[in-house]
Amino acid sequence: MRWVSIVVASLFFALMASGAARADGQLANHGTFTDGTVNVELDTYTDNGQVVSLIGMKGNGISISFAFDASDWPDLLSLWRSARAKSGDKYQTAGSQKEVGSSAQCVITMAGGPAVKIIIVDPTAGALVYVVNPSDQDSFENDLREIGAMATKVN
Repeated sequence: MRWVSIVVASLFFALMASGAARADGQLANHGTFTDGTVNVELDTYTDNGQVVSLIGMKGNGISISFAFDASDWPDLLSLWRSARAKSGDKYQTAGSQKEVGSSAQCVITMAGGPAVKIIIVDPTAGALVYVVNPSDQDSFENDLREIGAMATKVN
C-alpha cells in the first residue's frame, strides 16, 4: 500500500501536536509561521528511508495536517504558485488538492489576493485557515520548496 506511511505520518503529526506520541521515524521542522491564532509548521517525517512532507496547522484547539509525497509535490507547488500569482482586494480561489491514501482525506485549498490564504479541511476535525502575508511569502515558499524537494515517492 503506497500510502501506509502517509497515514502513519498524519497520525504521528496529530499525536505529536498533542504531546502524546513516540514513533520510530523522525519528524523534522523546516519552518514555522504564526499569526498569533494559528501556527503552520512545514515538516518532514522520515521512516525507513521514505520521506513524507507535511503542512500542519494548529489552532482553535485542533491540529490538522496535509501530507504529501514526491508524486503529489508538483501539483501542490503549482497550486501555491497559482495562488501567489493572484492579486487584488478580494481572494480568488486558485484550487484544491485532496490528500491521497490517507484515512483523514484532508483537502488543502489555496486562494490569492491581498495575501495567500491556505485552508486545510479535515472531515472529522474541522478546518483551519492561515493567511501568508506578502512579507512572509518568500520565506514560506523557500521552506515549502525545501520540504517538497525532500519528499520521496511512497510505495
